[in-house]
Amino acid sequence: MRPVPFFVSLTVFAAFLAAPLWASARTPVTLVYDHLVRFQTAAGPVFICAHLAATPKARQIGLMWQTDLPPKGGMLFYLPRAEPMSMWMRNTLISLDMIFIDEKARIQRIAERTEPLSERLISSGGPVRFVLEIEADKAAQFGLAKGQEFRVAELGEQRCDPETGKVLPLPVPQN
Repeated sequence: MRPVPFFVSLTVFAAFLAAPLWASARTPVTLVYDHLVRFQTAAGPVFICAHLAATPKARQIGLMWQTDLPPKGGMLFYLPRAEPMSMWMRNTLISLDMIFIDEKARIQRIAERTEPLSERLISSGGPVRFVLEIEADKAAQFGLAKGQEFRVAELGEQRCDPETGKVLPLPVPQN
């Protein structure tokens, strides 16, 4: 029996340990709609339910592997400080509209109908604090435009219905 070189053993061992991580990496994030986003448009307010991506890992994964989004649902990326941001669509299976929001809570740029699975960088065009990703063509449908006002509210225990964009009532405690 020939001895196996150490680096080959180490590589096989590392692959064995990483296998569960690789498998789970292809599983989409379970979206919890616990933030309500409001845009003031010419036709009136528009409400969108958002899952917050506040940590570096959550921002890195984003909407990878999601196969669809509800009509009034999306993912809100929060940045601790305003900075230029570039996004891509790696492992993102659906086309999105990306709304880049500056530190004055105004829409700075909208990237519409992004290309699924593309690694082309999509730039914010300047410093931003938030990026909201919603289903493609929804930005135009909702009447979103550069310069419009943005607000976000954390709902705590409450949740938002991403089908309607309305806050759901708290469940009544069972005694």
